[in-house]
Amino acid sequence: MILDSGVLTIYAVSSSEGSAPPPVRHRLTEKLTALYGEKVVGAASYYAAAKAGQRIDRAVRIWRAPSVTVRDICFLDGQYYRIQKVTPAADDDGLLVTDLDLENDDDILRGWANESQG
Repeated sequence: MILDSGVLTIYAVSSSEGSAPPPVRHRLTEKLTALYGEKVVGAASYYAAAKAGQRIDRAVRIWRAPSVTVRDICFLDGQYYRIQKVTPAADDDGLLVTDLDLENDDDILRGWANESQG
């Protein structure tokens, strides 16, 4: 697969207790910027996620990135996504890649990003 769909940014999320509402403040720290290739969200993945109470809106492939976890946030095409699944794999040519299943949660995650800037 050619990774030519664009550039995404992965952010690490940390949180701290505040003294007044809101009680928890989130901070996003840039962790990785990578080229990605868009994948098709198959019916099996979609329904498996739904069964687990999750939603998969997009699936992307990046070069192998062992530091990416499901606790991280992905920003691409102007939207923030929760990373629901990280799958290390090899592509058809044997090159090491990482597949990410993403859930669009832009409203909440954009608030976290705004907290990070403030």
